Amino acid sequence: MADKSKFIEYIDDALEKSKETALSRLFFTYQGIPYPVTMCTSETFQAMDTFEARSDDIVLASYPKC
Repeated sequence: MADKSKFIEYIDDALEKSKETALSRLFFTYQGIPYPVTMCTSETFQAMDTFEARSDDIVLASYPKC
């Protein structure tokens, strides 16, 4: 099982930083939809605009185990 401590540390750090930030700076809007700046970047969404899947690509999807 993967080490969860780095992820938890990342989330805790993001939450601490967000406490010091004005609410209007915690989100950015991309194509009219607000996204949290602590988890997403506009560059990622811009890259998706030009992304092209190939026929030999494999897509993995999962659901968190609770």
